[in-house]
Amino acid sequence: MRHIVHLDADAFFASVEQAADPRLRGKPVAVGGERRGIIASASYEARRFGVCTPMPTARARKLCPALIVLPGDFEKYERFSRWMFSYAYDFTPEVEQTSIDEGYFDLTANRRRSPLEIAQTIRNAIRQALKISVSEGIGSNKLVSQIASKLHKPAAFYQVPPGGEIAFLHPLPNHWLPGIGPKTAARLNAAGLAQIRHIAAAPLDWLELLLGSQARQIRQFANGVDDRPLLPACEPQQSFSQQETFAQDLTDEAHLEAVLRRMADHLFAKVRAEGKSIRTLTVKVRYNDMAEDQCSESLVEPTDLETDVYGRLGGMLRRAWKRRVSLRLVSLKLSNLYDGVFGGGLALDRAAEQQQARERLARVVDELRRVKGATVLLRGHDFVLRTNPVQPLAETPKPETQNPRTESLIPNSQWSERSGGVLVRFGPLPECSAGGQECLSLQEAGPRSAGQVSPGEPRATSEAGPHPPKRFSIFHPPSSTHVPLRVHSYYSFLDSTLGPADLVRLAAQHGCPAVALTDFGNLHGAVEFTQAARQAGIQPILGAEIRVAGAPLLLYVESARGYANLCRLLSAPPRPASASLALENPDPTQRQDDAPAREHGDAEPHAGSVAEFHRRNFDRATLARWADGLLAISPDVSLADLFPGRFYQLASPQSAGSRLSTVAAPPIHYATPADRLKFDILQSIRTRTLLRQAHPDKRQGGRFHFRTPGEMARACRAHPDWLSHARELADRCRFVLPFGKPQFPAFRTPDGLPPRAFLRRLALEGLHRRYAGRRIVSDTGAAVSLAQVRAQIETELAIIAEVGYEDLFLLTWDLLQTCRARGIGWITRGSAADSLVCYCLGISDVCPIRFGLYFRRFLNKERMALHKLPDIDVDFPHDRKDEVVDLLFARYGPDHCAVVGGFSTFQARSAVADVAKVLGVSEYQIRRFTEHFPWSFGGGWTPADESRPRGHQLLDLLRASPECRDLPLDEEPFRTAVEVAAFLDGVPRHPKMHPCGLVLSRQPMHELTPTFRSNKGWPTTHFDMDAVEAVGLVKMDILAQGGLAVMRDTRVLLAARGMQVDWEQCTVNGRVPHPPPSCPPHQPPDLSATPDAPFRDPAVWAMIASGNARAVHHIESPAMTALCRMCNVRDIDGLIAIVSVIRPGAANEQKKVRFTRRYQGLEAPVYAHPSLEPCLRSTFGLVVYEEHILQICEAFAGLNPGRADVLRRALVKQQWAEVQAIAAEFAAAAKARGHSEETIRQVWALVTGFHGYAFCKAHSTAYGVEA
Repeated sequence: MRHIVHLDADAFFASVEQAADPRLRGKPVAVGGERRGIIASASYEARRFGVCTPMPTARARKLCPALIVLPGDFEKYERFSRWMFSYAYDFTPEVEQTSIDEGYFDLTANRRRSPLEIAQTIRNAIRQALKISVSEGIGSNKLVSQIASKLHKPAAFYQVPPGGEIAFLHPLPNHWLPGIGPKTAARLNAAGLAQIRHIAAAPLDWLELLLGSQARQIRQFANGVDDRPLLPACEPQQSFSQQETFAQDLTDEAHLEAVLRRMADHLFAKVRAEGKSIRTLTVKVRYNDMAEDQCSESLVEPTDLETDVYGRLGGMLRRAWKRRVSLRLVSLKLSNLYDGVFGGGLALDRAAEQQQARERLARVVDELRRVKGATVLLRGHDFVLRTNPVQPLAETPKPETQNPRTESLIPNSQWSERSGGVLVRFGPLPECSAGGQECLSLQEAGPRSAGQVSPGEPRATSEAGPHPPKRFSIFHPPSSTHVPLRVHSYYSFLDSTLGPADLVRLAAQHGCPAVALTDFGNLHGAVEFTQAARQAGIQPILGAEIRVAGAPLLLYVESARGYANLCRLLSAPPRPASASLALENPDPTQRQDDAPAREHGDAEPHAGSVAEFHRRNFDRATLARWADGLLAISPDVSLADLFPGRFYQLASPQSAGSRLSTVAAPPIHYATPADRLKFDILQSIRTRTLLRQAHPDKRQGGRFHFRTPGEMARACRAHPDWLSHARELADRCRFVLPFGKPQFPAFRTPDGLPPRAFLRRLALEGLHRRYAGRRIVSDTGAAVSLAQVRAQIETELAIIAEVGYEDLFLLTWDLLQTCRARGIGWITRGSAADSLVCYCLGISDVCPIRFGLYFRRFLNKERMALHKLPDIDVDFPHDRKDEVVDLLFARYGPDHCAVVGGFSTFQARSAVADVAKVLGVSEYQIRRFTEHFPWSFGGGWTPADESRPRGHQLLDLLRASPECRDLPLDEEPFRTAVEVAAFLDGVPRHPKMHPCGLVLSRQPMHELTPTFRSNKGWPTTHFDMDAVEAVGLVKMDILAQGGLAVMRDTRVLLAARGMQVDWEQCTVNGRVPHPPPSCPPHQPPDLSATPDAPFRDPAVWAMIASGNARAVHHIESPAMTALCRMCNVRDIDGLIAIVSVIRPGAANEQKKVRFTRRYQGLEAPVYAHPSLEPCLRSTFGLVVYEEHILQICEAFAGLNPGRADVLRRALVKQQWAEVQAIAAEFAAAAKARGHSEETIRQVWALVTGFHGYAFCKAHSTAYGVEA
């Protein structure tokens, strides 16, 4: 039986410091970095305050303000360690030192004294002589003794008697066993193996599933078996290493490489001093979240010269730096040591002689530095380290300005092939300075290196926001001839800070008569840009920038044919190389309109992202096919033959004296030089690099701000024709994107009837089928005659005919008939369920008469006059939704059918994370920083005051949150991350496919919008849902729902058991399972007498009211089940209201609590005005449904349905500027009706209290009935 003692010093470094300095005893002491480091050891006085290892020192200071932090003195710790273990050597030679403060010794061979007595003697000697405390554990093996010493620290002294190992180990948690860390412990806990006894009792094959190859060893440990021997003899250290912790986290690669070279100088001097040489280098980096990575490299031959490894250190640093996170520490380790200096050959050639010379020089340098000091001789990297490292957000002083009169666009400048246009440099213009603002001048500038700042470029630190500043620093004539022709918006995706409306405002502010939008390979922003330009009275020029054989080519729409060709060109998939060669000389007799449908119909999904597809290279053959009607600008004059009479050369140093018309069109990506930081952050997000890290796809040189007329005039004063040609091009581009009446494919009736007559026939047939011979009641329970229902359907048919929407209803009806034939079920939700025509056509199964649905929410003349299409939203089983989409593509083809596009946008919370990564913050730190952000940051955060920078408002909002008060909001880089995130909130990040929207068109789709291929292979419009509506495309929402699939599958399973379920009648085999008292048992309900019979099953309502309707679509969430319990809901109308009450828009201002009380009769309904009672009676005076806005506006103020619908949309989307614009109109209309100002204020507050995402009543009804 062995007797092993485990010796473990308590808080060793801190205890040594207290032992060496009596003044520290009894005080909280820690050893670690004073500012940037971590706590390496903390005394037990400090641990009472929560200080522990490896805690950052800054955090420890906050927990214990009186903490005494000392730098480590490792020579002293090593001396104390040798002294401590020397007492063990007095009793046995079998001593294994596992670390500087911990080890084992074997007392088995000592027969003269008991192990317990010897261990106590050693413990007392250390305490008396060294004044430090140790813990000791005694057991039969290393495992037991180690756990015994650590179980009751500090000053623990515990012996496990022989044979008592199992009784000692089994009650302990599993993490005490070697090899079980936090993750493994969590996995074992989840498997029910929380204690060591559970592991000991578990079958080995079970443990192997959880622990793999370690299972057998850990199972032996769990039974107290540990045969590991003591290893008293240790190999001498076989490496030299050095590390440095920085005062600030660094991302400056050049500075970090210089640090490694300095370390190599020091370490190789030690290697030479000991007569060694090394063959292996290891560079280790530690990120700001304490995670580490490293890279090792072995030399072909050993060396003792630092100059032999200088060239390797930079590459090793980049390979070790695997994460886009700033570094707090780097280290260099030299290992694989050899005795003596390795010599691979005789000094018979010049290379060998030079090597020997370097050896001699290195020894002379070592001696000089030993005698005169380390700074007697300096290398290049030593001078690099004498300057501060470049920080991502560091300010750069402005250099001396130049005389603008000597500047020119061409002489003595370099041309940037990457940008394909002019670059700029700024300097003040004394003759036009006004109000303290600098005027700017334009000049060519060469590319800059990463992190370099252009002369005079200010940094953006606190200004943030999506809108340009109120003023711009340039004088411009009131009527300018300058036309910006190369402007990129944020639809170039992470390559511009400008929205389409922003660039229009810039053009208007500077008096530009026209402005062009030329995003990379797309027209995503065309509609928004055109609408903003029309409103501002500026000519919009639509275009795009593409690349042909690597050269930039700017294309502009000259005519409607040019627009259609540009749409086709941007939609064209990349051609294989063989196809490009075959089509290099296309047949000129073939009409472009006769292109085969497979050009866009059978293409595969794009490789890579859609944004990358937009930046693809085009071949000349594809370009030649669609060049008609387009004007072009490019520095590549070889493309001119594709655009006869329509080609302009891009101004460059090589274009002077060209025979072609030349245009100055510098690229524009942001508004002012102060926005450069935001632009660089966007570029870094796109390229997944750090802010100042170089990348081939980043524009690190030049200026890309909006050039003012004054700048362009001065830069082109030697070539004024460059500007006149730009205006000439603008004059030729007179095409304006048409916004007109909605269009849809013509429906061909089966018997040749006109669509209007066919729709009428179907509606009247459905009216007879739905209502003939049945009792009809309204939502109030009042009887309704068939004549009244007929009158309503005639009214709806008249409105549909007036606006020409018969085809829309018939197209939807036809699709659903096909779905019925294929066994695909559906429910129609949304405002379409308001329509009696939809109900009679079988599009919807919700009776608008019974549930009091408001038809004007779905269809009204005023809304149609604004070309606002009514939505027909249809849910299909989730596993057959794609089949329905394929049906539409098969019927109408890709030339007339496409999925609606959309955009993933930055949200404030996620944008903070993206910006912080660019600034070098680790993922862990980002999570810790953002985990307590208010949930309103998840999306749609809206600043309260547009006059203040958004970043300041976001910071104020965070400071006001109790959970965020302790965050380092005013420290960099977090402050900049928050401010830039506020600017990015809502900015498109990348294009995507709308989850459910499809569009149908009468004319070819590519005459209206380009398309890209989604991941599912479907053509997807460049325009989003609002833009497709603006250009007149019909959107159909084809949605997926899991509940319908569950209902279908349940019905099939029940049918296999002989139970036929009728969902509409709520019967099984024609009978009601739990009939209400009014219905005879075991008989089908008589719907002609009791139309509500399907909704009166008491057992079902008991289940819903008790909150047990789990897994029932739309009422299964904890919030819904809780609200059902609170209301004790027992009727279908109450359930319908609950479905909507829980929505964010309706839940504002404690509506859920008030609805619960009023529904149960605990509180009387309150109506702000008697005219509101008819529309709010079913919801007890509360605004719950979207149509309540329309009804209140109509009943109280007399607004027409069109304006009321605009208000509804603005409230739902929280567009407060639009809401305020209608407020005066609402007040004036209400006042004209004789209402008092106080009543108007109350009703307006009731209306505006309903904002955010909400349901219309038809939507809630469809879901309530389904549930």
